[in-house]
Amino acid sequence: APTGYTLTQQVTSVPNGSKPDPTTGFTNLISLAPGETKTDQNAGLVADPPPTGCIGEFVWIDTNGDGIFDPTEEKLNGVTVELYDEQMNLLQTTVTADKDGNPGYFQFCDLPPANYHLKFIAPTGYTLTQQVTSVPNGSKPDPTTGFTNLISLAPGETKTDQNAGLIADPPPTGCIGEFVWIDTNGDGIFDPTEEKLNGVTVELYDEQMNLLQTTVTADKDGNPGYFQFCDLPPANYHLKFIAPTGYTLTQQVTSVPNGSKPDPTTGFTNLISLAPGETKTDQNAGLAVTAPTTGCILGYVWIDSNCNGTYQPQEQKLNGVTVELYDSNKTLISTTITATNGEPGYYKFCNLSASSYYVKFVLPNNYAFTQQVLATANGSKANPTTGFTPIIALTEGEIIINQNAGLIGPCQPCQICQISHCICECQPCQPCMPCQPCMPCGMPIYDLILLQNIFGF
Repeated sequence: APTGYTLTQQVTSVPNGSKPDPTTGFTNLISLAPGETKTDQNAGLVADPPPTGCIGEFVWIDTNGDGIFDPTEEKLNGVTVELYDEQMNLLQTTVTADKDGNPGYFQFCDLPPANYHLKFIAPTGYTLTQQVTSVPNGSKPDPTTGFTNLISLAPGETKTDQNAGLIADPPPTGCIGEFVWIDTNGDGIFDPTEEKLNGVTVELYDEQMNLLQTTVTADKDGNPGYFQFCDLPPANYHLKFIAPTGYTLTQQVTSVPNGSKPDPTTGFTNLISLAPGETKTDQNAGLAVTAPTTGCILGYVWIDSNCNGTYQPQEQKLNGVTVELYDSNKTLISTTITATNGEPGYYKFCNLSASSYYVKFVLPNNYAFTQQVLATANGSKANPTTGFTPIIALTEGEIIINQNAGLIGPCQPCQICQISHCICECQPCQPCMPCQPCMPCGMPIYDLILLQNIFGF
């Protein structure tokens, strides 16, 4: 038989059968009679099948995700690879395994020349990396379908560049959270009768104390006080709870799920270890209501010798002046007297809750109020007619100073003379003006009446 052919099977029973033995090429013995012609010694040839080939190579973990195998990257056993014909009929299946002591290899052999596809099935925990067909060590399958492009295999050819890269899936993410409540009994453990609170800031930190996220407590299924941080990879975390104004963190109780987890001094929880896909729902914080911080209103009283309504350092402060504190409805709350506090003339009202107040200065005898000057700190705040300051709005813990009052005086007492037939008085004391002199006493009554008629006094 010529190259590329072999003898077909031997069929001697019919004239057109193939007469030679396909193994030896010899026919059976042919008896030829005198003058005879034998015309049935035929031989059939069968074309040899073309040489078969192989398709294969390896699967690796593409740690840098570039779709190209690097020598430092690890190959992987146990990955299923399927061989399909051009019509997408499944022909064979294999799994990657060791080859010469190296993991991750596969091969389909004894393949006739034809067009094929491979399909790589990513194992659990992995996805196929990006497709890179332009270099031999690139990942050949489409990451969505797992199929390679069409592979044309020539007779006897071996394809050793059908590699696939895998990317390890990120581990399942988890959540950390639960609620903030007002710990009315201060035991650090939530009781069902205690109230949860919205609007509390909660911060999430990594193990190195880098701030990652911030949230505030809010309603969950109609219930207040809840928070949650989700889509978190497995790692170690801290939470920090920031107590709102008017509250402090209660005592730390980490031994029970409903205990308050943050340190009351720092606001930070202990380290929280979150496993893949885990949800922590016991990171609660209790708050204690703090007593409001009280404030003070204070100032001084001075003698305004130049009558400009503003205190000057050379002017004298005055002890013994009554000062009254009123609420916003002008109901008297407290009374004090100016006294020496380093210097004379000072007063103060303390332990005051946040509210609105008035201060009233009670004018001592022989004095008058100076003009009211509200625009400067050292101005006189008292109304010259009523003695009241304008309303004073005191916030929590605030200390308001310079609620001062300036006085004019002392005026000399007007002399009052009284004898049998005459009474005389000087004019009332006027701010920054001397008392009017008294009329001489001892005038006869008729002279007094005459002067009254003349001068009108």
